[in-house]
Amino acid sequence: MAGSREKVLAVDYGQARTGLAVSDATGSLARPLEVVHETEADNLRDRILEVAAREEVVEIVVGMPFTLRGERGHQAQKTDRFVERLGSGTDLQVTTFDERFTTKMAARTPSRRMHAGDDALAAAHLLTDYLRWKNDRGV
Repeated sequence: MAGSREKVLAVDYGQARTGLAVSDATGSLARPLEVVHETEADNLRDRILEVAAREEVVEIVVGMPFTLRGERGHQAQKTDRFVERLGSGTDLQVTTFDERFTTKMAARTPSRRMHAGDDALAAAHLLTDYLRWKNDRGV
């Protein structure tokens, strides 16, 4: 329902590092949370679900790395498999959202001085775009 928002966790999935960001309860602000250095998919899933519980989120959005042409490449297929694994471990809504430009945007963000990892900043950019998209649609 529009107007009543709840917290969302964003995941910038990577094989070596995964960035996490969380929204505020109004669903309007995103902040980088942490970078998880875990390569084993089940351990990564468990860590993400721990953070989701701690942050009391109602939804997890995972960045989908389409190619610049909007196609599903090799990394998008890996992400699809991880999203399936993540979704099977929770009752939370797990959504994907286009992340094509978030990593490049994070690398240019002045807030890097905050010592947040680039992957967490990329997750925050992803979440900001996702929240804006949801808000524009009244979701």
